[in-house]
Parts: sequence; structure tokens; C-alpha cells
Amino acid sequence: MSHRASRPVLAVAATLVAGAALLAAAPRSAARTAPLTLRAAAVDTVLTAALSGKAEPGNTGDTNASGSATVTVEPSKDSVCYTITETGLADVTGAHIHHAAEGKDGPPVVMLDAPTSGSSEGCAAATASIMKEIVANPADFYVNVHDKAHPAGAIRGQLMAKGMGM
Repeated sequence: MSHRASRPVLAVAATLVAGAALLAAAPRSAARTAPLTLRAAAVDTVLTAALSGKAEPGNTGDTNASGSATVTVEPSKDSVCYTITETGLADVTGAHIHHAAEGKDGPPVVMLDAPTSGSSEGCAAATASIMKEIVANPADFYVNVHDKAHPAGAIRGQLMAKGMGM
């Protein structure tokens, strides 16, 4: 190999060695915390819903029952935390956040503990894409509480930003 051909090879090798040295000198804690810092920057979003039987499509809900839900989307914890209260229902069997606009039925996307004794609270795992959709378009999601007499839904309310109508 001639001296002219070896110079570019030596330049590339020197660049690679310098880059490796910089990586080795970087603090390990910075590399570990960078993804966590990005996640921690995510903002929690508080949403509410007024629950009623009249909100169930086709007047199939319990018109004598009512309730409320507060939902906090917490991206840093990969969860949705909630408090649900209800009055007037017997034999509550389930609660969910569903994806559908007002007046429409949609699939459940987050499973919640049923308010079997009038209230429930907790946190449920949720995917990043669902949390992003809920925050961007809360009115496209609703909280639904089911009981034995109304298996498709006894009371329901569309999510909205806290303070917007409750």
C-alpha cells in the first residue's frame, strides 16, 4: 500500500478512536437519565365527566342514576388515574373508558374498577397512543358504568377538560 492510500485510512481510524474516547468519557448517569427526563417532561391532564342514564344512546340507561368521574392522564406513569362516584345504581358490574363520540357506542380502551359501593378510584395501565388520543380529543371518549339491569351501560358521560361544564 502506498503512503497516499494510507493517509485517508489513518484519518478515518483517528476519527473513530476520538469518537470512542468521547463516548467513554461521557458520564454514565447522563445516558441513563436522558429517556427518563423526556418522559418526566410529559404533563398530566385532568379531565371530568358528568354521568347520567340519559347520556346512554337510545335511552337505554338508568334515568334515575347519576355520577361523576375525574380522570387524570399521567404519561410519565403509563397510566390513567380516576375517581368515579355513582348514586342510584344496584349491582354495579363494570366501568370503562370507551372510544366514541357523544351518542355513539364504542369499544372500551381503559378498564376501570367498578364503583360497587358508590365509588371507586385507582390507576389503570394505558398505552401511550390511547393517552395521547384522550388528551388531544377528550370529547371522543366517555366513561361508562354498567350494572346487571343495564349491561350495555347504566350511566355515561363524555370526557372534557376540568372546569368545562361540571
